[in-house]
Amino acid sequence: MDQKVGAFVNAAGRWVCDGYSASIRYLILRDHTGRAWLSQLLVQLVPFEVPEHLSFRIDGEDILVGQVQLNNLTRTDFLRMFSDAIEGQFRLDGVAYHFYSQEAITKSDMEDVARWDRDLHLAIHGADSSRLNVAYGRIENQLREAVPPFDGLHDLVTWLEVANPTTAQHSSGAVLRVSPPVELALSNCTLHQNFLTLKLLAHRNVEVSKIGIAVRTIPGQGLEGRQQLSSRVNWEKTADGTQVGHLHTEVVNAQAVLIMLVLSGEAVKRTWIIDPEKADNKRMIATRAYDQNLNQVYKAIDGTDSKRLESAISSILFMRGFASSPQVETEAPDIIVVTPSGRLAVIESTLKTSDVPSKLGKLVHRRNVLNQALQSAGGGDVLAVLACAASRDQIASTDEQFRQYRVALLDRTELLELLGQSVFPTNADAIFDSWLRKITEEPDAVRQT
Repeated sequence: MDQKVGAFVNAAGRWVCDGYSASIRYLILRDHTGRAWLSQLLVQLVPFEVPEHLSFRIDGEDILVGQVQLNNLTRTDFLRMFSDAIEGQFRLDGVAYHFYSQEAITKSDMEDVARWDRDLHLAIHGADSSRLNVAYGRIENQLREAVPPFDGLHDLVTWLEVANPTTAQHSSGAVLRVSPPVELALSNCTLHQNFLTLKLLAHRNVEVSKIGIAVRTIPGQGLEGRQQLSSRVNWEKTADGTQVGHLHTEVVNAQAVLIMLVLSGEAVKRTWIIDPEKADNKRMIATRAYDQNLNQVYKAIDGTDSKRLESAISSILFMRGFASSPQVETEAPDIIVVTPSGRLAVIESTLKTSDVPSKLGKLVHRRNVLNQALQSAGGGDVLAVLACAASRDQIASTDEQFRQYRVALLDRTELLELLGQSVFPTNADAIFDSWLRKITEEPDAVRQT
């Protein structure tokens, strides 16, 4: 078995337990001969129930597409799903649908040990199926006449959160995602006068003995500021079986505490909890005065409201030292930011990966408009930034494409990292420099800085 696939399957096997749920989205295309090929597949396993009423199926002349919501799966169920997807196939009503070619399948897990909010994920890329003779024009109208109706392929892939086969780098692909069975209830996590309070929520069937909680305090006091706290968590079960963990303990010299949540050897979450009475970053203090623990900012990143996402990104950049200005004019970028030294960036935000290609074009145009306007004021090169609430592996555009457009990408992981470190006073010009390196250096060089 491929090393990356093996690591994913082993980690998923340690996380998933009986009682998990699945949301499966599939897109199957029929060529001119009537033969059906798997184009896009997304399998998401989560520890909570998914709404079954969101299941649907559209079976048109040129397309077979749908969403399947399943609850109370067994480990055998998910292992069968993964085994099929890894081989580039999907079973529906006993019929196996395959990628156009089985010869060029590649896998990537987008491993990043520095991620702040982590699920397990594996991307399987199929061969280019652009040679398929698919009647995309007819598909547009078949979707409009379907139940439920979609306004063409773009509307459909936006709903399904899969790549558009007409624009994606890999016109066939599958993504497997597994959410952890334990999480921090951030709204109930506090730090006050060197006392840390945490609340954890765990799936009813997870072994709590495999959950690890480690902390590092800032500024701390030598090694005393680094502790393993798992043994101090008190667990209880609610009526629905959810396991709730409570921790209230003293920590050493803590202006802020880095929480490291681990399950069966895999990092689940890293986040900062701060004592608002000791914080140095006044911008963050001002934001937290109205949004305790920045809960609304986190919810906006995870949500479905694009306007709230714009506000959240503007708030994050304000806390990190930028002067941030959301724009009202619809033909303007979503946000304009400026560093203390006067360098400007235009920012577009998006929730959906299917919007990325159109957003790139808009960013280039809006950057050029501002560059031209600045020429009369002595010039200045404006940076274009795309902020996306999706993870990098869900975004089909390549790093090389972003460099060609001279657009820096901020994905979900980077947004959460910016947010997680907002406790500290920061230099916005240094952050601006890191964005600039994304479009001027090769990827390996950027990661080493």
